[in-house]
Amino acid sequence: MQTEKQNIPESFQIAEMEYAYESEMQSAWDRLPNGVSLRLNDGSTAVILSHGIWNLEAGPDFLNAKIMRNGRIMRGDIELHRKSSDFIRHGHLEDPAYSDVILHVVSEDDLANDPSAPLRELPVYIMHDGEFEAILANPPKGSCCRIFPFMEDAELCSFFTDAGVERMYRKSEAVLANMIASGSSYGFLERLFSAAGYKNNSIPFRDLLTRYMKYPEEIRREHFRAILWGESGMLPDPSREILPPENVEYAKTLWNEFWTLRLRALPQIEWRRDSVRPANTPERRLAMICALIERFTEDPLPAFSEDLASMDSGAFLKKYMHLFQCSDGFWDRRFTFRSEPLNRPLAVLSASRSRTFLVDVLMPSLLAYAKLHSDEALTEAALRFLKILPATESNTVFRNALKTWFRGGEARMEKLFSSAVMRQGCIHIYKNYCEETAADCESCLLANS
Repeated sequence: MQTEKQNIPESFQIAEMEYAYESEMQSAWDRLPNGVSLRLNDGSTAVILSHGIWNLEAGPDFLNAKIMRNGRIMRGDIELHRKSSDFIRHGHLEDPAYSDVILHVVSEDDLANDPSAPLRELPVYIMHDGEFEAILANPPKGSCCRIFPFMEDAELCSFFTDAGVERMYRKSEAVLANMIASGSSYGFLERLFSAAGYKNNSIPFRDLLTRYMKYPEEIRREHFRAILWGESGMLPDPSREILPPENVEYAKTLWNEFWTLRLRALPQIEWRRDSVRPANTPERRLAMICALIERFTEDPLPAFSEDLASMDSGAFLKKYMHLFQCSDGFWDRRFTFRSEPLNRPLAVLSASRSRTFLVDVLMPSLLAYAKLHSDEALTEAALRFLKILPATESNTVFRNALKTWFRGGEARMEKLFSSAVMRQGCIHIYKNYCEETAADCESCLLANS
């Protein structure tokens, strides 16, 4: 019987036991209260001013931490491993992303007695289960935040709604710059392609857009799917590679169409696949882009704006929440061209993802489009629409913010932050204040303003 794991490409396979062990360590470290003193392996003491921001993408496990050691404050990243030698085995020594690691947290320091070990200058803390659990069992009471726990719910709603609107305006500024330089259609597409790539593949998707726009508009209109797949470099050649039988015909059709259109060969686009969930592969993100272009064309903002200006905000939301849910008969059941069909389909743009699309792509684009045309009525309609958008999925930044500001009351606060604009405001404040000070509330510019 085929299992889901068998259907995941080899690039997504990991050492599961090691991953699970380190995930438990990360979860425990994430619960560590600020201000705790830890005895390091060399006998010195480190005061954890901030344990950092849990990073679920490529790179060190916790970013932007702050510790005090030997009377000196150090700011950087924290990496966790089962053994200290795993830092070397995982290739972190040669990776510049790990050059700012200031503390190595391990369960076993197997390099402690090796004087030639290349990591001897990196402080090490050994996380003993019993000792560490005792620390976690006695956290400081209440929240370390000196502002938000003391505000009424109505004040919080007003404050974070305003912050969310400000975040939307900031996002729209980059879209507006692209519209002024290259037209409103390009401004929208640039935002769409960039958002499709998330953090890891946003640059490769923008590179793909640049290549795509070199084709004449009339050619793009008729052959957009073949051009995008061909220029992406993700389209395999069925004559040179063995693919699952169901995928060969689809790949052949795209190749035959693209081959007669291609302009010239360019260097291969480098797609990142580390820390990318199988359902969010570059292939599935590109399939989503194709589905949206097929449904709305390359230049949908005039039609969107006309609807927004003429419809009630609730009716507009209902219509486009439905329209932005996109499926693809081929890609709903595949992760890559090399994977076997899934037993159950996964829409390339589901209902929850469509809410994220409305917030990250449509709203900044509409605000920029209104500014471009000096249309204040459209701006007001866009803001009314923004304030009724339902909340997007909870992410790491949002959860870290609630934990930092409302320790013990996160569940109630998550219900209070029930709109997309409030969650955007939460992310805006956390990134611009908490991350700037490594979540060290004593240094918070907002708290001390």
